[in-house]
Amino acid sequence: MPITIDWQHDLNNHLEQVQIADGHSRNVNFITDASGQVVRRDEVATGGSSPPSGYTPHELHYYFNGIQIGDVSNNGTSDTDYAASIAAHTATGCHHAPWRIARAGHSDSTSPITLSANSVQVT
Repeated sequence: MPITIDWQHDLNNHLEQVQIADGHSRNVNFITDASGQVVRRDEVATGGSSPPSGYTPHELHYYFNGIQIGDVSNNGTSDTDYAASIAAHTATGCHHAPWRIARAGHSDSTSPITLSANSVQVT
């Protein structure tokens, strides 16, 4: 069976959608920030195909100053490699993982933030 993949970009040439036609046809939709980093990824079955049981991957990616600081996904985590992710999905008998948070390296301390009309002060 031939596989067809079509990429679509927005006016800024940032990835917007990937259409995949294979045994499980689907669109993968992306929302990017101003610099083109993917902040959201959602997969939707198309063309009358139905996804494998319970398989509707969603991902949220969080960045600070251009550096990824975390992600939330039901499609494995970014600190799990591809082979390990497939093994985990196969072992559970379904094609999705429970929602997980990766690299949420936030400390237990807090810093008050003071907002004013023209500035932000972190103390």
